[in-house]
Formats: sequence, C-alpha cells, structure tokens
Amino acid sequence: MKKQSDEKKRSRKQSIRRTFYRIQGVLGMTERECRMFMMLASLLLIGSAARYFSDNRSSENPEAFALFDARFNRLTARADSLDRVEKLALTLTSEENVVEQAAVIKRAATKLSAHETVVVSRININQATSEELQRLPRIGPALAKQIIIMRTRIGEFLSADDLLLVSGIGEKTLARLRPLITVVPVDSTH
Repeated sequence: MKKQSDEKKRSRKQSIRRTFYRIQGVLGMTERECRMFMMLASLLLIGSAARYFSDNRSSENPEAFALFDARFNRLTARADSLDRVEKLALTLTSEENVVEQAAVIKRAATKLSAHETVVVSRININQATSEELQRLPRIGPALAKQIIIMRTRIGEFLSADDLLLVSGIGEKTLARLRPLITVVPVDSTH
C-alpha cells in the first residue's frame, strides 16, 4: 500500500515537472526565469482570489462600514470649507473685544420681551433648537435652519469657528455670537 502511494507521488511530481518544462519551452525562458514567472503568476492568482473573497464578504454586510462612511463624510464636508475657517484671525483677548462682547450680551438681553425671563447663559450650538438659536442676535428662522442643517451634515461643531461653514454667517456675525454661544460636544453632555 505504501509503495503504491509513493509511486503516485512520484508520478505526480514527474507530471508537474513535465508541465513545467513544456511551459518553459513554449515561453522560451530559462529554468530560473520560468520559476520566477510561475511564482509571480501564483502570487497574482492568490491575491486575486483573496480580493474576490474579501469583496464578497464586505458586500454581504454594507452596514459594516456605515459608521466609517458617516465620519468620513462629516470630515470631508468640514475640510471642503476649511479655507473659509482659516481666514478667521480674530483675537478675543484684547480689552476692545471684551467690551464689545459685554455690549452684545446687553443688547441680546434687551432684545427679549419684558415678560420673558432673561437668562444670560451661553447657548450650546451642538444641541440648540431653532427657537433657541433665534434668540441670538442676527439669527432668524432661515439662518437657524441653516445652522441645524450644517450641524446635521458635519455631525457636530468642534468650535465656534465652524459656524463660518454656514452660509450667511461671516466673521462679523461670528464675532457678535462668540460671547453668547458655547460648543460642547454632544457625547460629553451625558
């Protein structure tokens, strides 16, 4: 029995060797060149098979990459508008700006009607509703809607400067809003 299996192995090896020499003769290569060619062809075949099976696995579960895709889309939207944010060079540490911030807060407080309670707390733009945003100076229903749309599109605002991504908010409006808003990530509020 063992003798038969040894003979079968030997005949398989000889068959493979004959095939190898035929290929070598047809391609007109040396033995070394042919071995390299066979190795590269084998690696190409193995790589193609691995890619085919990995592509099939990922297409079975398209939700597997949904979180990654959502994060990528948010970062892409933020990067597309980065040039607008980079233009912002406001320094809010000077006395002039501090005085201006106080005046903005005072004007915002007087903007409220007499029967409303005046709360001079900052509004978190990552969680504010449309009505809360409209309490800010120069923010009407349309601009509040645009802020919420942008917040939904990019996920959440990382800084007050991200408001520059909203069409209709420029550097002057942002300077007026800065003392009245805060940016707290949604995850850290729980």
